Amino acid sequence: MMSDARNHARYNIITLLCLLVLFATTTPLSYATHAEAMVREIDPVVVSGNKLSGLMGRTIDNIRVFSFRGAKAAMIPFQIDQKDSSGNWMWDSSMSAVAKERDDAAKKARLNANDELVFMLFDAGDKTTDSHGAIAAERVVEIEIIDPVNHTSHWAYAAYYKSDPPPLVSTRYMRYRAKDQTVISPVYEFSYSIENIAVMNNLILNGRSIMDRTKVRGRLDWNVLFFNGTVEFNEDAIEGYMEGYIDGPVRTVTRTVDHLRLDSGINTPEVNSDHLYYKHHSEIPLLLSKVYPVNQVSMLATTDYRNEPFDAVYIDGVDTPIEIKTTPSDDNLLADYNDATWMALDGRYGSILSVVIQPETLNAYLSVSPYLFQDKNTSKPPETYRGSSPEAGYRFRILPGAPGGDYVLTIAYLLSTSPFQRGDERKLLAMINNPLVVKATLIADKGGFNNQNL
Repeated sequence: MMSDARNHARYNIITLLCLLVLFATTTPLSYATHAEAMVREIDPVVVSGNKLSGLMGRTIDNIRVFSFRGAKAAMIPFQIDQKDSSGNWMWDSSMSAVAKERDDAAKKARLNANDELVFMLFDAGDKTTDSHGAIAAERVVEIEIIDPVNHTSHWAYAAYYKSDPPPLVSTRYMRYRAKDQTVISPVYEFSYSIENIAVMNNLILNGRSIMDRTKVRGRLDWNVLFFNGTVEFNEDAIEGYMEGYIDGPVRTVTRTVDHLRLDSGINTPEVNSDHLYYKHHSEIPLLLSKVYPVNQVSMLATTDYRNEPFDAVYIDGVDTPIEIKTTPSDDNLLADYNDATWMALDGRYGSILSVVIQPETLNAYLSVSPYLFQDKNTSKPPETYRGSSPEAGYRFRILPGAPGGDYVLTIAYLLSTSPFQRGDERKLLAMINNPLVVKATLIADKGGFNNQNL
């Protein structure tokens, strides 16, 4: 009977932790509270196709995006990421049979309501009264981007050419190298293990490789009647495959399909894990689930660094940086800062800042706390590297009494090749908590202006 109960519990656990996707390879951020002017240099502008009805049904290859500086128009880097009617990405390259079949059946060359136009805010420019004359396109849609923090607006112009569109601009902010699963920006370079879908095994910042790997240590506590038990797992228990990727000039999109392999060959359901990478930052989803008979879920998701790239950590609510000492220690150096909402690692090669974003409705049931320790000697299987210098990340706990269901979080992190400065956190916080507002207006149609708000 005990064996049956235990197996039944483990089977139910499979819904429990619908997987940590890509594990907080770094650190977390907080809430934007400052209203003073700031440069929003990391924000992407994402415009859904349903806001661009003036271009709906037009050939994507014939669309271009411009900005104006004064009266001068310049084409800017952009991409249009396609989705099918169910919201699935249409991949540049499908790496699974299911995704390939879906792409072959659904991918079209025309803009639809689910597609996303993407460019960077820093490429937007001024408002113009003569976009059609300067751009000479069949149709022009004016895109106003409103910054709710600075109370300012920026503009870009999406143009459709019936034939012979001008050549695309050659500038690229992002690249994806599929052969070794590497994301490349001008600021950072991430590489993922070919053998283990859940492990990032290299981070290059300022030209230096500073990472050993990402790690996950998890524990599930369950109880059925008079029986209880614990299931533990690590990154080797996370299995899956790459479904596809989009290798655009402005952002890289990848999706892995993952599951957790528990004892006795039991697997959790597969979970789609979409990762978004931009020039300065990345956005990674994190999904936890709690289903009977699980009482508590805990997980430690960290990045193991090498060669002491960081000498200080900045924490929300603390005015001065905390020194990362080289003295070996098994203790969490941030144990006294459980309420910190963001954390930044700073050192000779640059800085890494991040935030774990959770819905307010989960605050009473979900605990997230920063974690950092330094120990050059200890090895922690299945990791084969010896020591950590340092190891940093977050500990997650779904607390007893929490209602059952999915716990959806997002990890956003910002990387820089410059030293961290107070105020840098506001860039990421503004992007998270005060998103840009987009309005689109069809202003030119075959030379005529109809000023239709879309």
